[in-house]
Amino acid sequence: MSLYIWRLASSSDSVRRGFFVFQNQRLWRDLNRAQDELLKLAEEKQAVENALTTLESTDLAKEVELLTLKLATVEKERVAAGEETARLRAAQDNLRVRLERIPRALGVLDAMQAMYFGSGPTAAGIARIDGAASALGDAEITGLWTAAKATIDLEKRSWSGMLEGRVFSALLSQIREALRASAP
Repeated sequence: MSLYIWRLASSSDSVRRGFFVFQNQRLWRDLNRAQDELLKLAEEKQAVENALTTLESTDLAKEVELLTLKLATVEKERVAAGEETARLRAAQDNLRVRLERIPRALGVLDAMQAMYFGSGPTAAGIARIDGAASALGDAEITGLWTAAKATIDLEKRSWSGMLEGRVFSALLSQIREALRASAP
């Protein structure tokens, strides 16, 4: 089963990377589109303000009122475009944070697989997993790994297996959650 998890993690790595590149490009396109719209709206606002100044000097009250309404509409659209730009930036930052966790979670899985499917538990293997779990910076994973580590008998090169399975499961859940959060 763990070999299956390893194959799944390693074979889907390039698919995930492609997906994340696609997602990032889509967010950049949306951001650029929103910025272009914001610039266009600012130009339209300037044009309306210039026209309003001309009309006020000629005392055409109806046209001034109409342009004032148009200016208010353009201003509302500009504010909405600015809000959309901010929303897209926040979504991109959130996606970046979630995606940065995946390689670290895979690092813990890799270290565990190397020890459990290699020559068995060793002090070096445990240290490698400790480092990878620490780099992940997740209290849940660290707690599960600490509990699992306590069941390892280095002299007999044995472990319980049940607690280690919880660590695997929690890591895969975090990866799955990050992937779901990045889906459009």
